[in-house]
Amino acid sequence: MRMRRFVVTGVAVVLGVSAVLAGAGSVPASADPVPWPPAIPIAARLAGADRYGTSVAVAQAGFPDGAPVVFIASGENFPDALSAGPAAVHEGGPLLLTRQDVLPSDVADEITALKPDRIVIVGGTAAVSAGVEESLKLLAPSVSRIAGADRYATSLLVAQTVFTGEVSTVYVATGRDFPDALSAGPAAAKAGGPVLLVDGLQGGPSQRMVDTLQQLTPRIIIIVGGPEAVSETYLRNLRSGASATIRLYGEDRLVTSAAIANYAWDTAPMAYLASGWAFPDALVGSVLAGQNGDPLYVSYPGCQNPATAGSLIALGVSQVTLIGGTSVISDSVTAGGSTCIA
Repeated sequence: MRMRRFVVTGVAVVLGVSAVLAGAGSVPASADPVPWPPAIPIAARLAGADRYGTSVAVAQAGFPDGAPVVFIASGENFPDALSAGPAAVHEGGPLLLTRQDVLPSDVADEITALKPDRIVIVGGTAAVSAGVEESLKLLAPSVSRIAGADRYATSLLVAQTVFTGEVSTVYVATGRDFPDALSAGPAAAKAGGPVLLVDGLQGGPSQRMVDTLQQLTPRIIIIVGGPEAVSETYLRNLRSGASATIRLYGEDRLVTSAAIANYAWDTAPMAYLASGWAFPDALVGSVLAGQNGDPLYVSYPGCQNPATAGSLIALGVSQVTLIGGTSVISDSVTAGGSTCIA
């Protein structure tokens, strides 16, 4: 039974770790080790000398013949890039990372090679400086910036600016940390919608959030993460924004990542693995996964969580692409034998 069968029109359906994972049949809800398939080869490892070089390597893999648009976000913090990822997929371009005060030379060289018609900066000048913006203006005919007063306002502005028509599905995740929203990125891209960042410990959505949902008119709102990330009160107050509201979550970021994959995909020949603790590589990997219609799992650096292994088995994954260098995520995450718990 596929996860999406838990969707009930007009009913808020909360999928906890046992419900989410048990629904897939093959994905265990317990922490007991399960055998790792002995023959899931690593199709590729995309990595550079640093986070900026990795963003270049991912862009080169995804857009070897150029791109009409490039999204730029800070590589020093995660919120703006989380919002930019699904937007970049929607617009058909990569996400490249920059330092706050200077555009890395390898990023500039990649933009030149991509020959975009436009560049979209996501985030204010505290994240991507005016000096970097001036450097970008030398590399494309059009450079624009999407920035709000904070990460939440920026997220909503990205959705309002890029997703101008109706969407069927909106993903909502906490903006206080990155793993939930990061794993949701490819799933949101697959559904053709955005990831909206919220402060889920507030009592309910802001008026700007309500306005954004009215513009997007989604049929389904998917809350990613447990009540400690997006409270039950927030969820209840959000329900009027769509016909159905679903919560996908697990006992930790890794199980939540598997739950998202199980909900959004029936099968997936390819999957992407990135560290669940080092956000920069995973951010750009999420965009490539979304572009290719594949899930991205956040992982332990050197071994695999049982939920992830079970999800890969259930979806029939036959190849994986690793995002980041061996110090971030090692080849051993796909080794034969048993999974690990820590």
